Parts: sequence; structure tokens; C-alpha cells
Amino acid sequence: MMRVISEQKKSLYLKAYVGSVYKDGVWRKMPEGQDPLQWFLTTSRTGNQMLYASAAVEAFRADGIPARYVEGYYLGASKIQDSKNGEVSITGENAHAWVEVYFDGVGWKAVDVTPGYYYNVATLQKMVNTPEQIKKNAAMILLGVVTVLVIAGFILFMILEIRLWLLEQTLKKQYEQADMD
Repeated sequence: MMRVISEQKKSLYLKAYVGSVYKDGVWRKMPEGQDPLQWFLTTSRTGNQMLYASAAVEAFRADGIPARYVEGYYLGASKIQDSKNGEVSITGENAHAWVEVYFDGVGWKAVDVTPGYYYNVATLQKMVNTPEQIKKNAAMILLGVVTVLVIAGFILFMILEIRLWLLEQTLKKQYEQADMD
């Protein structure tokens, strides 16, 4: 349980730190032979969402938190609302990169550290399950497992009852035939 709380807090702190220190902006020419991520973190401090996501993945992993880099498309709410007939055109401008972090008892959750794309810290806290919610989820899973076991037990009981009835019928026929002979 402590690890979940710790991972949630680290996720929030990392997002707040990256958003305050690094700036999303125009890609400056990087010196030839320089590692892009190292250059972003130590020199330029200006980059795109791929660099933000890569830096965050490395930071989470360095702290022992499972994280993975994800690329896909980002559509703002206004673009979806402005669409006609529910159809939206997706272009390269919609390409985006973010991080998914694994929380014990919860699973993979998206964490976007790119300024302008991520949720504010208060919203993210609501998105991440609290320990109370994890307890509720565990209770629901336990209830589901118990229900499945009860149903499986009932089915097994019925199968045994049917087999016993069939055995009784077979023995009854054998005794009836033995009496006739």
C-alpha cells in the first residue's frame, strides 16, 4: 500500500518539476553527435513532447517505478466538439508522446508531462486511485472470486448429483434384471 502512495506522489512531483523547469518550444539546432535527451535535460531545456516523455520515463525508471513511453495522437476537446457528424481528421500535428506509469493495485495510468497537454496536479490526483478506492476494488474482486467459486461449487455439486442418480438408475436396472433371471 505504501508503494502505491509513494508512486502517486512521485508522479505528481515529477510532473510539477518538469513543467516548471523545462519549456515546450521550438526545437533548437542540437550539436552534432550529442545525445538528444541529455542535451534537452542539461543544455537546451527546450524540447518537444517526445523529449518530455523520454525524460519522464527515465526518471520514473531510475526511481524504481515501472514506466513506458507511448506515442499516439492527441485530440483536444474543442476539435472533437467542432467535428461534423463525429468525424475528425487526424494529421501529423496531432501526433503526441506521453508516459504510462504502473501503479500497484491499479495498473497502467497515463501521465503526460508535456506543458500545455497535461492535467493540472489537482485533476491528476483525482484520476489516480486513492488507497480507499484500491480497497474497494480489491473487495469487489474478492466478491467476484467468491461468487465464481460458489457457482463452480454448485455446478460441481449438480454434476455429482446427476452422476449419482445415473449410477442408481444403472444399479436399479441391474437388480431388476437379476431378479428376472
